Amino acid sequence: AWRCINQDNNGVKGDDSIVIPKYDLNDIIKEESIKGSSSKTSSLITSLTEIVDNHKKRRWTTDVKIGKVSTTETSEKVTKLKMTLKKYVGIKVRELVHRSDYEEILTMAARYEELTRAKVTYISRLATYGTVIREGFKASQRVKTVHQRVILHENVAIEKQKRVDAEFELVKALAQKGDNLAVQIFAMKKAVLKLEAEKKQVEIQFQKSVENLSSVLEESSHAYEKHRVVVREWKEVQASAEYSLETIEKADVVWVQFLNTLT
Repeated sequence: AWRCINQDNNGVKGDDSIVIPKYDLNDIIKEESIKGSSSKTSSLITSLTEIVDNHKKRRWTTDVKIGKVSTTETSEKVTKLKMTLKKYVGIKVRELVHRSDYEEILTMAARYEELTRAKVTYISRLATYGTVIREGFKASQRVKTVHQRVILHENVAIEKQKRVDAEFELVKALAQKGDNLAVQIFAMKKAVLKLEAEKKQVEIQFQKSVENLSSVLEESSHAYEKHRVVVREWKEVQASAEYSLETIEKADVVWVQFLNTLT
């Protein structure tokens, strides 16, 4: 396997946690075997076949060189890898890292750089960015999630504020009503104080009137007493006068009787 090393000269340390699997010849053998194209089969298979055949025939061919690839086959592989990699032209890295075949694409690209003996290994640098890109994408997703939560809580806060405003208006109306009632109560208390003061004045006047009434009653009693005395005197005088009249009348009768005797 190949471990990625950041070959940048900007002082950024490579991501040691990313490992790109080495381009496996067995994968190529399997791939070529599945396709069934004998003309494009790896030279390793050809060499291995020759070794087996020679072993069976107990005849070894000195021309067989295991593990070495011809220039033509290398060129074919480079061309094939190049054509495959060109399919990903136009795909941005942020889309690439989320593909299920991302590691396979990096492996092919690394193999391409290996075969072409590239002076600058871009793929190793790209591999170091993979984790950062993924984390960046996750961070972006978290930002979206948090932003959605912000909007949600903002809407909740707005609804709560509406309830607060409604409750405030209700409390304000009750406060105003309470203030009005307090003013009325104060006015009523003030009126009561005035009434109580007026009542005290009336009571004082009442006491004075009662005292005056007592005095008047006493005077009236004396007057009635005098009246009774006078009435008694009047009755006595009247009785005396009546008696005098009766006596005079009797005297007149006697006088008349006397005069009658003279004739």
